[in-house]
Amino acid sequence: MIKVKILRNKNGNIYEVDVNGHAEYDELGKDIVCAAVSGIVQTAVFGLIRVLGLQVDLTIEEGFLRFCIPNELLANGDNEGLRSKVNIILDTMVIGLEEIEKSYSDYIEVLNIEGGV
Repeated sequence: MIKVKILRNKNGNIYEVDVNGHAEYDELGKDIVCAAVSGIVQTAVFGLIRVLGLQVDLTIEEGFLRFCIPNELLANGDNEGLRSKVNIILDTMVIGLEEIEKSYSDYIEVLNIEGGV
């Protein structure tokens, strides 16, 4: 099963996303759940990096992906416009993941954890 942890600060802003595990819906190369999750998450990450120019802390390993939003974006109120764009990308990512979870709940679990940082 793929477990996705969405960590949000006290303001509800996402500051970290952890994706861990394998869906095991089908064999390697044919797993539509894994492909969908990977596509959605990686598109969001590369949108943050390439479109918004963020320096995202990113780790990708076999069966694992983690990214963190830069601390200065979380702490600095001067970046509200940029933070709004980050929220749009990440909230859209969460919607996509939650829709996959609705159809394939045996293969993916999305956890929203609030109150950090």
